[in-house]
Amino acid sequence: MTFQEMVELVRAGKLHEDDRVRGEMSSQWTAARDVVGLFRTATSAPVRAPAREAPSESRAVQMHEQPVGTQSPSPKRFRVATRVWTAIGGGFLIALVAAVSGWWSTRSARFPAPQLGKVAPGAGGVVEAIRAPRPKTPSVPNLQERSAQPVPGLERRDPAFSPCLTPDLRTIVFAGTGNPGTGYDLYLATRADISLPFDAPRLIRTCASPETDAYPAISADGLELIFARSDSAPQFFRCTRRSISEEFGQPKVWAPAGYDPAKKQRIERPQLLDQRRLAFCFVDLAADTRRMMAAERADANSPFGRAQELPFSNPWPLYYLAESGLRAYHGTSEGIFLAARRQASDPFGEGTVLLGAKVTGPVDGPLWVAPQEDVIFYCSPGPGKELGSGRRLWMVRY
Repeated sequence: MTFQEMVELVRAGKLHEDDRVRGEMSSQWTAARDVVGLFRTATSAPVRAPAREAPSESRAVQMHEQPVGTQSPSPKRFRVATRVWTAIGGGFLIALVAAVSGWWSTRSARFPAPQLGKVAPGAGGVVEAIRAPRPKTPSVPNLQERSAQPVPGLERRDPAFSPCLTPDLRTIVFAGTGNPGTGYDLYLATRADISLPFDAPRLIRTCASPETDAYPAISADGLELIFARSDSAPQFFRCTRRSISEEFGQPKVWAPAGYDPAKKQRIERPQLLDQRRLAFCFVDLAADTRRMMAAERADANSPFGRAQELPFSNPWPLYYLAESGLRAYHGTSEGIFLAARRQASDPFGEGTVLLGAKVTGPVDGPLWVAPQEDVIFYCSPGPGKELGSGRRLWMVRY
């Protein structure tokens, strides 16, 4: 459909802000509200050409009684000249409109960017403008909005850190302690339904080691697990299982191309975006730089290829990327932040406050966001407490 046809659909009430649309050459569906200028154009009054004024009687007489010796142009030459000047004027007008529209589109595509850690005036409006559409059915039933709750069944687990869930919210993997002779190891808990608490978590024994094992990323089907091992020279490990009723096999090392822990480099926070893509943080301590990266593979049984940098204006937080690729979430001692971009080719803007620490408590480490982007799981001592006074798993709906 053309832009004008979409405008007419909006005016007729057949296309709404939450309806999903996509460009002809794009595979990414977005809300109609993200089409620059669509609803602004639809709500403005249509431009109508002024009525053509009939020539007055005196004007008609003057044209008829032209002095002798003055040559009036022939009708044919007059029509040609009119067409030429009309074409020139029309071309100029189209160029002017295109230039103004391009400038306005560029201007409109820039998301507001309040400074991290500060709530700018009207920041709530900013969040509403860039957040995901509100789902018709919440991901977690009976969970009150903006009221952080301990993850049911895991209320007494302390410390518990870096949670990751399957999209159905029935399996959770997190880093915790309790295995004699080791520090942090990975634990897994399940539940039969999201309305129920999780069963008692069990140690993933094949992933236990004397080193710190944390930052798990579990696949949507629950059969693949990627995690980070070691604090001083971290490496990524990958393990699989044939069914969710079995234990994971022995993990094997996976290192992105170019990574060398001997060169003061670190890799952190793996996230399986889908079956083919893995996102992670790459830190060069010597150069004091940090980059968000993504690697791809042909299928779940193939190795990941060379990683490419993701466009973040501020690459330092431990981001969680939404499935749409348009929003990224991260936590700090001041709460949970949201960064966004209008389309996949744009860089992410600076984060704005989504939920303050008064609601969430200080956020400790990476978080996990439900596919509908309405519930967030994270680690914190809890609302009203100081960072470092505990590490429990919480969830909040917003």
